Formats: sequence, structure tokens, C-alpha cells
Amino acid sequence: MNKLWKKYELTDETIEISGHTLYRIRALRSFGVIEAGQLGGFIEKEENLSHDGDCWVFNDAAVYDNAMVCDDAFIADDAKIFDNAVVRGGASVCGRAWIFGNAKIFGIAKVLDDVHISDYARVHDRAWIENWALICGHARVHDCAKISNHATIDGFARIYNNAEIYDYAKVQDDASVGGNARVHGDACIYECAKVYTRAEVYGQAKVCGCAEVYGYSVVFDDAMICDSAQVYDDARILYRSRVGGKRHVISVVASNDM
Repeated sequence: MNKLWKKYELTDETIEISGHTLYRIRALRSFGVIEAGQLGGFIEKEENLSHDGDCWVFNDAAVYDNAMVCDDAFIADDAKIFDNAVVRGGASVCGRAWIFGNAKIFGIAKVLDDVHISDYARVHDRAWIENWALICGHARVHDCAKISNHATIDGFARIYNNAEIYDYAKVQDDASVGGNARVHGDACIYECAKVYTRAEVYGQAKVCGCAEVYGYSVVFDDAMICDSAQVYDDARILYRSRVGGKRHVISVVASNDM
């Protein structure tokens, strides 16, 4: 590429990460919020950071291997993007987040703190990932969904709309959480289960099989919803209750199997 069209150059300041030599970058021209001469973070090679758009690597953030930052995305603080990961669009990755494997972050998604996003995970639209969350496998987090506080999204799980997963909650396998649903505590949604609209699952509760929890229903304590059961309306499932089979529940269940 003609140097006149380049927006940055590699300086002589280097760091070593896992056997890779990375170079601090310096802007050659002003663009976006970047001024000519401004120092940035570290990249291994020019293929890691596009010369097009307003994308940038700030502070001591690092991009290496075959990873790419492009469009108007930015990486800041001590974040690391490596392997074959891609951060594009208007996405931002900050804090000490790691994006690696074949993960992709795009749209105007925000990733911060000590988050790890790996494998073939996709985070996009206005999704917000923070505070030690883990997104891996083929998981997809999009729309305005928020994942935080040690939550794990794995397998082919899908989190969408305005759903929130936090604390140490897990959503995995082919499960999905959407609408304005909330899953938190040590709750686990797995297999092909669905939680949506304004439902809430928390405590040690589990939703699995092909079960669905929706409406304004709440599942908590050590309750389990399994098989093809459906819990909806204003149902409350608590204690050690187990709802299975093809049951439909719209009221309070405080104990006993159904």
C-alpha cells in the first residue's frame, strides 16, 4: 500500500506475547478521534489492523496471529485479539478482554473487563458483555442482550432481544433466552430449553429438555423444569419442585413432582 494512504506505521517499540513480536503503532495522519503522530497499541503485522475506516488499537491493547480489527472498531486498555478472531463494524473491546479462536465481534457490540470470547462465538448488534463473562462454542449473543458477572454462554446457545444473563448462570447446548427474560444466580438453561418474554430463572434452578418458561413466570430455588413442560403466565415454581412431562403450569408449585 502507498504510504500516502496508510494511516499508521509500525514503530521500533516491541513486546513479546506467546512467541509473537508485536510493534507499537503510530498514526501517520489524522482520522476519527486520532491525531497524526499519536501512538497506539501493539500489532504483529499490518494485516491485523485495517488502514481503512477509523478502527484503532489504543493503549497497550494487542492484536496478533491472524486476528483482524477493521471498519470503525477499536481495541483499548489491555485487551488481546488473537488467533483468527475478527472485531469489526463499530464494536469495541476494552479492559483485559480476550477475543480468540474464530470468534467475531461486530455491529456496535461492547466487550469489556476480563471477558473471554472464543471458538466460533458471535457477539453483535448492541450486545454488551462484561465482568468475567465467558462466551464460547458456537454461541450467539445479539440484539441488546447483556451477559455479565461470570455468566457462561456455550454450545449453540442463543441470547437475544433484551435478555440478561448474569452472576454465575449458564446457558448452553441449544438453549435460548430472549425477550426481557433474566437468568441469574447459579441457574442453568440447557439442552433445547427456552426462556423468554419476561420470565425469570434464578437460584439453583434448572430448565432443560424442550421445556419453555415464559410470560411473567418465575422459577427459583432448586426447582427443575424439564421434558416438554411449559411454565407461563404468573406461575411460581420454587423449592425443590420438578415439573416435567407435557405439563402446563400457570400457578404456584412449591413442592412435589408434576
